[in-house]
Amino acid sequence: MHFQLHSTDKWRNLPKVELHCHFEGCIPYEIIIDEHHRQGIPLPGSTDAECRKAFVLEKPAKNLEDAIATLERGAIIFGEARAITRAASEIVLRKALENVKLLELRYCPPFMERKCRGKISMEDALGAVQKGIASGISKAREQGKEIHVYLIASGLAVLGSDSLQKVVDFVIKHRQDFVAFDLCGPEEDLSRYDTFLNQIYDAGMDITIHAAESSEPMNAQIAVEKLHAKRIGHGIKVVYNAAVFEYLRQHMIHLEISPISNLCTGEVKVASEHPVTKFNSSGFSLSINSDDPACFGTCLSDDYALLHENCGFGASDFFRINRSALKASFAPEDVKSTLCKTYFSEEKEKEWVLNTDR
Repeated sequence: MHFQLHSTDKWRNLPKVELHCHFEGCIPYEIIIDEHHRQGIPLPGSTDAECRKAFVLEKPAKNLEDAIATLERGAIIFGEARAITRAASEIVLRKALENVKLLELRYCPPFMERKCRGKISMEDALGAVQKGIASGISKAREQGKEIHVYLIASGLAVLGSDSLQKVVDFVIKHRQDFVAFDLCGPEEDLSRYDTFLNQIYDAGMDITIHAAESSEPMNAQIAVEKLHAKRIGHGIKVVYNAAVFEYLRQHMIHLEISPISNLCTGEVKVASEHPVTKFNSSGFSLSINSDDPACFGTCLSDDYALLHENCGFGASDFFRINRSALKASFAPEDVKSTLCKTYFSEEKEKEWVLNTDR
């Protein structure tokens, strides 16, 4: 989608923390097209315009499921480990060039295995992702950019109970490779997933859950009370339930906000009316995220520009939000402490504002 934004370049220079970003929705369009050619996969159109329409949303989706379908079409390139590594490397490098200093990148192992069409195991896919991340960090370092990347494993509810159990077993087995577990997909009756989330919790792993993005606000409270969530993905619908809103605020539950994503999926109709304004003024712990930027034809800095131009957010808001995001991150405490001192302290905020406004 095209957004008339004028301050993206300014906010590109801002140090950032991103906690909610799906690997599957970050694959650059150019890589998707090139991998179709390289792997001999038929393209969905004969022109660039036709292909772009298949892989990038041109207008708000009819619903969340329609947006997810766009994401799935690009994931067909996962048939080779080389393509997974290439995508991961480019994703990390592009984030670093946007001055993302800490990135929590999530992906769904069973979904990736399914898109691999049986050619690559979940273990091999994990190795390919990790190899790409290491490559991206190295390339970023060569360009003078620091970035720390941590993986979150997603369980996609729509794939069914067998798939959820499979990813739970996989994550627990490879718990040293993931900082947390994420449940995403249809939100109906979230409490039915307690058996799976209890296993993750008992294994000592942190949990974040997509809730109140497109359904009832109460799902966010259920995610916390019954499914052990420390963070909520999106959570925008809780503004319509005062009791749930206050429950999350009082319990200091972090909300992973993705402004452009909510507009692209049709869950928010007008940028200036995004619930993030109320969350911010009410003292919520927040992060600003891009969710599936390649599917939307955007980048994380566009989300910052959108909030600046439509909701009146400024540098002080963004630095405060990033400090909250850093605190809520599942990364090691020593890494977070060092990053805060180096990039996100009040002193660094003053320096950034002074240098930017010259």
